[in-house]
Parts: sequence; C-alpha cells; structure tokens
Amino acid sequence: MKYKLKDFAADNGLTMEKNACYGIYGGYYVHVKYSPLGNPRCLISVVTRAEEKKGALEKFLARHAKEMRLADFGVVGIGLMVAPKFTGEVFGAVKSILDKIVAHLAREKFPGADVCPYCGEPLDGKTVLMTESDIRFRAHERCYGAAYAAAKAKASAELKSDKKILGLLGALLGAVLAGGIFVLMYIWCRFGAIAALFAPILSAYFYKKFGGKDTPFKLVSSCTLGTASVIGSFLLGLYIDGRGEGGWSYVLESLRSDGFYLTFFILNIVFSVLLLAGAYIYVFGNYKRSEKNAASRMNRLD
Repeated sequence: MKYKLKDFAADNGLTMEKNACYGIYGGYYVHVKYSPLGNPRCLISVVTRAEEKKGALEKFLARHAKEMRLADFGVVGIGLMVAPKFTGEVFGAVKSILDKIVAHLAREKFPGADVCPYCGEPLDGKTVLMTESDIRFRAHERCYGAAYAAAKAKASAELKSDKKILGLLGALLGAVLAGGIFVLMYIWCRFGAIAALFAPILSAYFYKKFGGKDTPFKLVSSCTLGTASVIGSFLLGLYIDGRGEGGWSYVLESLRSDGFYLTFFILNIVFSVLLLAGAYIYVFGNYKRSEKNAASRMNRLD
C-alpha cells in the first residue's frame, strides 16, 4: 500500500492538518506540506535561527542536494525549506531528508525548538505559539510583535511605490497585444476567440512589469481593458472581413443568409465569454495570492 503523508505523520508523532503535518522532529519545529497541483508539490520546512550561518547552510544543502534528491531549496533568517523530487515513495524519502538535515543542524549547533528563531535566545518568559507562512513554532512575544510590525511596514512601503499610470500603460499594451492576436487569428481562420484567454492575463502581467502593484485597481483595470480589447478586436475583425465586400452591410447580410458565417460568429462570442471568464478567475486568483503579504501570513495562535 502506498505510503502517504498521514502515515509519515503517525509514524513520527506529528499532527495532521489539511494537506500538511507539523510538530517537533529531532528537536526542531518542522512542517511538511503536500499540494497535488502545487509548485512544488511537496515542501519541507525546518525552523531554526539561521541568520548568522545562512551561507554555510546553503552550501550544505547545495552539496547534498543530489544525495537527498532535492528539486529546490532555500534558507531564510528563521529556517530552511527544501522541495524533494516527486518520484517514488516521496513521503518515505521525507524522513530520510529530515534525518540528514536535523542531524546536520544539531552537529553544527543550530538552535532547536527551545530557542526563539528570531533572536536566538532561549524561550523563557513570555512566548507565543504562532505561524509564519502556515509553519507553527514558538517565539518570544516581543520578537513576534517586532517581526509583525516590520512586515506590515514593508508591505505598506511597497504599496506606496505603486506606479498606477505606468501600470495602466502596461495593461493597455497587454490588451493591444491580445487584441492584435485576436484580429490576426480571425482574419486567418475566422476564429480569434482563443486570444480572449490572454487579454486580461497579458494586461495584468504588463501592469506589474511597468511598475504597478497588486491592488484592486490593477485587478479592475486589467480585466476591463482585456475585455474591451476582445470586443474591439472582434468588431475590427468583422469589419476587415467585410471591407472588400460592402462593409457592415455585407456582415449583416452574411449573418442573415450564411449559416456557416453565423456559426463562426456565435462560436467566437461563446468562446470569448467562456475564456474571458477563465482569465478573470486566473487574474483574481493571482491577486488573492499576492494579497497575502508577509504580515498577513503571520498569525498568533495563543
């Protein structure tokens, strides 16, 4: 029978939650997350005070990445994250990876679960159980407060640097590019609706590339301009199609008398609406994910 995340959690005294398990493993707070459609699909996090030895820890992971079959890894001030290659019994491999990592941390005297990962001091006095990016651990109450305040200040500063005008120009560029694709496809095969999927997405992408931030204004402007480009390019495609045959009168007459022409007209409308809806969902999902700044990912549990 396939070895699952819940089996790994049960075997190692960890607590299960939706698609993840957490607890103390080998003296360190750990968190193992599995997301079937995520990138990465499996992420292992270990909490420790790593600020002073970040470079050495990165070198250790780089040196042993092939041996531990890691697809990626990273080190931050309060710990490390590794993503195992998703082959074979991945959760069986998680134990081997964690054993190697915690053994190295203990050998190099990295602080464990009894030390605050923010300041590196023993956890005495007032402490809080908290999460950062869904990873549970204990820290000093004062350290949590300072880290939360710093994260909020950083998020606020980033919003103040929002270049809305440049972002709007970028969104317009993305909409024009998608509209151009729509027109070219329509002229070629009378079906340009595929481009409707890219209109809001390209608008949102170039909005950010031109210096705009992930705000409700970006969401509304990119979706509005993307939709306008689809409507405008469809009308332009119809006009170009009928220009040599009498213009709009030819288009209207073809809709009345040519069943083939009418079918493609309806297909373009239906697929444009459906693909625009899909693009809206994608852009909105990206916005909601970006909305979770560092401060919003920090929570006090007690």
